[in-house]
Amino acid sequence: MLINSIVKVETQMEIYAVNIHDPIPNQKNFEHLIKALFPHKENEIRKYKKVGDQRRKLYGELLLKYILSKKVNIKMNKILFSKNDYGKPLYKENKGIHFNLSHSGDWCVCAFSQFPIGIDIEQMEPLDIQWTEHFFHPDEIQRLKQLPEHQQREYFYKLWTMKESYLKAIGCGLSQWSKELTETYIGEQTSSYQHFIFNENYMISICEL
Repeated sequence: MLINSIVKVETQMEIYAVNIHDPIPNQKNFEHLIKALFPHKENEIRKYKKVGDQRRKLYGELLLKYILSKKVNIKMNKILFSKNDYGKPLYKENKGIHFNLSHSGDWCVCAFSQFPIGIDIEQMEPLDIQWTEHFFHPDEIQRLKQLPEHQQREYFYKLWTMKESYLKAIGCGLSQWSKELTETYIGEQTSSYQHFIFNENYMISICEL
């Protein structure tokens, strides 16, 4: 499994990515990975009807457990997680290791830190700007509409991934989405925030508390 890594040394932040089309040689091996590494998640993985959705779930779990096993020197199938009240996975054996997982399109990404962290990746699709009024602050919508059309999509996905990564960092996910989660507010609440375009057509944002 090919893993590309990006490391931000000054915050000890690490970001790993894996393409869901990296080969699992055959269906037999696919089945073996599910049973051997994730017996408690077998039903969860199989509930997805589309192969792409199954792969995103499986590869995300593989990526997370592969990196974590290297960090704590434990076999992948021995790593167990707990969850907070909103369902965010936690590694209870070492409270100094924080991580977060996201996937979209062909990619799964995972971020690690010594501090609470959230990451979001989104494949940048064509934008319907009217749709943003349900989710963004009026100032953000005004700024979006003022931009040249060719810049609007990138700005939209920057805002969307920024907000989602922040909510994941604080551990509550989309249930606490608010139009008041502006870039200024998030910048004041986090110790580190960054965003970048990945693989030409994906936006990634990471928030670290």
